[in-house]
Amino acid sequence: MTKALSKKVPAPDKRTLKAHELVLSPMIQSAVAIAAWSKFAGTVDLADLVDDLRERIKKVQGGDMQPVEAMLFGQAMMALKTQADGFQVARQK
Repeated sequence: MTKALSKKVPAPDKRTLKAHELVLSPMIQSAVAIAAWSKFAGTVDLADLVDDLRERIKKVQGGDMQPVEAMLFGQAMMALKTQADGFQVARQK
């Protein structure tokens, strides 16, 4: 996978990433984790995923926090639901 990914995903400066750069890259680590988690959606092309992540990271670094806010809102809602469900189960005992 590393060789295939390094051939498909150029570094931001358009050179081929070395193996250690792939392993240390937070963006690559995120892409691999997302691909492993998202199997329900079908096959994910890692090169496309890395390109999309790169664009999203640029937007956040440029000050567009809407995607981050949406993610945090979703996580907060799930945490509240889990907590409420736990209270309901405790009340039933």
